[in-house]
Amino acid sequence: MITMNMMCKILWLYYRDVLSIKKLCRQTGLVRKTVRQSLRAGQGSESK
Repeated sequence: MITMNMMCKILWLYYRDVLSIKKLCRQTGLVRKTVRQSLRAGQGSESK
């Protein structure tokens, strides 16, 4: 389980710095599955 702080960092790096999932994994030390799940969860939280 990742913290909200780590999730925010992943979203920030992915959208602002336009990093690939592979590069995000290297920087955060998380596995790809965890990064992908957090990105999917972050996309669903936007207001419509």
